[in-house]
Amino acid sequence: MTNSRTGDTTGSKAGKPSGAWWLLPVLFGVVGGIFAWTAIKGKDSELAWRMFALGLLITVFVISFIISNDGFPSFSDFSFE
Repeated sequence: MTNSRTGDTTGSKAGKPSGAWWLLPVLFGVVGGIFAWTAIKGKDSELAWRMFALGLLITVFVISFIISNDGFPSFSDFSFE
């Protein structure tokens, strides 16, 4: 069977990983980056490391934001009184 877009006749889906893998590090930080890294490292190791790095950076950003604001914002922080 031939894939009409790629001309692949083997029927395998070996190639670039799906862009949906980027959702793991974006939504779950370093934990999602670890899962994405383990899933992608066999196909594209450079992409896997980038996903892990993104998860790590997002986690560091969120933790630094929480520390700088003395915790999560509450509803009273948004009152206009």
